[in-house]
Amino acid sequence: MVNCNAFSKTICSLCYKDFDPIVEDLQVISICGHVFHELCLQEWFGYYASKKKYSCPVCKQSCKPNDVARLYFQWGDSGLTQRPVIEREEDSEALRREVRRLEAMVLGHGSALERKEKEVKALNQELYLSKEQVKKEVELKNEALKQQTSMQQLLHMKSKEFDKLTMECLRLQERNRALDKELAAVELVSDLDLDEEDVLKIAALGNGADNKDTIDVLRTSLVMSNRNYKELMAKYNLLEQKEARHSTKLEKARGKINKLKTKVKELETAVEVKNTEVLRALKASKKTRGGGFIQHGVNQAASDRKKETSVLGLSNLVEQLGSITGTCADIAKTPAADIADVVIIDDDEQVQPMMNIRNESPIPQPLPRPADACFSGGLLGPDGTNRYLGKWCKQKHKNRSAIAQDPSCTS
Repeated sequence: MVNCNAFSKTICSLCYKDFDPIVEDLQVISICGHVFHELCLQEWFGYYASKKKYSCPVCKQSCKPNDVARLYFQWGDSGLTQRPVIEREEDSEALRREVRRLEAMVLGHGSALERKEKEVKALNQELYLSKEQVKKEVELKNEALKQQTSMQQLLHMKSKEFDKLTMECLRLQERNRALDKELAAVELVSDLDLDEEDVLKIAALGNGADNKDTIDVLRTSLVMSNRNYKELMAKYNLLEQKEARHSTKLEKARGKINKLKTKVKELETAVEVKNTEVLRALKASKKTRGGGFIQHGVNQAASDRKKETSVLGLSNLVEQLGSITGTCADIAKTPAADIADVVIIDDDEQVQPMMNIRNESPIPQPLPRPADACFSGGLLGPDGTNRYLGKWCKQKHKNRSAIAQDPSCTS
């Protein structure tokens, strides 16, 4: 037994047991030369079979399964091979025990391997869940960063808007104060019934205790008052001059109107006298017989028509004077250019009516009807008929029918 344990001082680096080259198979890694039990080395390579990356358990050098070789020993002591049968049986019994021990170890390592695999699966599952959680957290972090960026941009925009609104508010406040000053100045100018206290209150409107602004308001109101006073005085002087001119023209127009009224009355009196004479001549014509008297009456009527025409022009003038008299009260309000001078119509400048009278061949003329009103003799037109002027008739001649029936008038 002493010789059998010659390798009792050398151990396997994996299981930490002594080497027994007689009953155990030993393997060596050719790259580094380290020796291990065959079972121990195969189990070691089995752990790294999934990764396909093998290494020496002692020096950790990379190797391959082909780099592993089995060791064979040659013993010089024949006594070891020619031992008694009893010793061989004892050795076989020891080997059986060793095999059972190794099987138990294999079972233990197998169960441990299963546990390790389960743990690895659990760790892989946990790692997968952790990775998913990390992805979600990264996404949430990115979303939060985006929201933070958008919020910062929104905050920046709101800050700009706030600054802009603040500046606008300040500008409007300044504008409001300026408008208050203008309003106070206008109120001071427009309201003339203010006493000293009211003036001070209005001037201090929107200024508070700032005396400088109050003085500015009062100065502005004073300038506006002076300007308005000058404008009003200029308008007053202009209106006064216009009123003086209109008064002068009104007096002249009234004088002309009075003169024209006097002349119209005189002409009306002359017309009435002439009508009376014509009526008397018509009455006298009833007693006379012959065409010569009729011709004389026609000539007399033609001369009368001249005056009647002038009277007709005067009638129109009287109507115009009546309209002027009706507007005398408003003549001062009209411009001087609208007042027209009144022209007195002379009797000698009237347009003479066209007379279509032929003495050599007297034609019986139609006489006016009894119901018609006209001047004596009427006004002959281009066709030889009488033109009736009923507006200026003073009486109706009812004896026309008797003259028309008189045979002496047609001879």
